Amino acid sequence: MRKSDIVKHFDLKPHPEGGFYTETYRDTLNIPAEALANTGHGGTRVASTAIMFLLDKGAVSRLHRLKSDEIFHLYPSTSSTTLLSFDLSTNTAQKITLGPKILAGETVQHLFKRNTWFGAYSNAESDEDYTLIGCTVAPGFDFQDFEMIDGEGAEELVGRFPEFEEEIGKLSA
Repeated sequence: MRKSDIVKHFDLKPHPEGGFYTETYRDTLNIPAEALANTGHGGTRVASTAIMFLLDKGAVSRLHRLKSDEIFHLYPSTSSTTLLSFDLSTNTAQKITLGPKILAGETVQHLFKRNTWFGAYSNAESDEDYTLIGCTVAPGFDFQDFEMIDGEGAEELVGRFPEFEEEIGKLSA
């Protein structure tokens, strides 16, 4: 199946971080602001949301962070994608391959903890022209809780994780 077929079938729209998406689920259960007081959410949020996210071959999902946890799930028959995660609170970085070759160390699911900078790029050498990912966010996604990295933030990441300088540059441009 071609990328254009997926985009048309699911009516995917451009995402600010890169790629295309559509929201497929928004919980009707609300979490009151008082229950989220120590999370920085600044108001009531739905319990959970889910999207389908398509990343073109060779494209990037620019570095960003959320005030909620987000889980990526790989859908079958798509290319592998490299995920990068930078947790400033623990000063740790991870490089993960989201892909179908689980016996070779790839994973079909990955959790990004809240307030962690993360981004992704679709592997250009793949036979497929896209990666299709499910993204589940809890508490539910709200653009008020979404922050794209800026130049200063990228410089801080490079300062802490110089071994990822090239990839940070690629994911913050």
